[in-house]
Amino acid sequence: IMSNIHGLNSGARASGGGGGGGSSGEPPGCADQIKSGWTSVPLFNKFVVVSCVSIYLASFLSSAIIYYTILIPAFVLKLQVWRLATGPFIHENLLGLLFSLLSYVPSAIMEENNMGTVPFAVRFAKLSLFINLIFSAVSILLGFAGFQSLMMTPAMGLWPILMCDLVIQCYVYPEMPRGLCCLPVQIKSKYYPLVLIAIFTIFFGFQFSLITGLGVGYLWVFGYLKFLESTPQFLRKVEQSWPFKKYSDSPSFRASSSSLANDPSANREQQSSGSGGGFLGSFMGGGNSSQ
Repeated sequence: IMSNIHGLNSGARASGGGGGGGSSGEPPGCADQIKSGWTSVPLFNKFVVVSCVSIYLASFLSSAIIYYTILIPAFVLKLQVWRLATGPFIHENLLGLLFSLLSYVPSAIMEENNMGTVPFAVRFAKLSLFINLIFSAVSILLGFAGFQSLMMTPAMGLWPILMCDLVIQCYVYPEMPRGLCCLPVQIKSKYYPLVLIAIFTIFFGFQFSLITGLGVGYLWVFGYLKFLESTPQFLRKVEQSWPFKKYSDSPSFRASSSSLANDPSANREQQSSGSGGGFLGSFMGGGNSSQ
């Protein structure tokens, strides 16, 4: 016991720096922890969070903000094409906003840290636009075929791109087993998105926007969307252009090397470390099992 007390006293003196003040040993406050956590968030993820939260708060001043920015296929048919870009950042209620951000951002942070800010932002832009374009086109076609309610069904904020990214992450190591929530069940990583979408459908009903995101994710990993990939030369050009050039010296900016700029296979070992779909992946046991 005495040796333990001596060790504690020695540690206290060392942490105090010999200054005798004691205040330096106090744990950081909640505000300091939040500030430190926000500082560690990479640049594009900050943009996503700020955009989603700002638009939601602004909707209290005018509900027209949501009305004119949410992705609804019938309005895209009227050439309101900006909705294809604004749709992922729109959330109609606080619970949807929080659950969406908590599910998407943690794994997106790891993706941006691994890929770099520009490659991640470009992939986000291309895939989200492609998802929304497919979602709108198919909904409009099915609407003309008699399923008119689909034309007025909105996409669900970040959820489609979240499902797409989840497929990409799970196919880093497709055969690796993953736990499913607290159940004594192990499923292969490549089946995890399908199980997750099945559970979503049971609890929340059929969501075509999620199915679209899932489908685009599979098209990406199986190599059918090569035309959406970006060359390292293009990414370097984007990185040297506005607005990324303006923030290139920011601590939040993650620079990318040409070898990792847009080659998912080159990033596999880095991406595999802990990428489990954020809050959603943690809740569903999406963390990597011991190999």
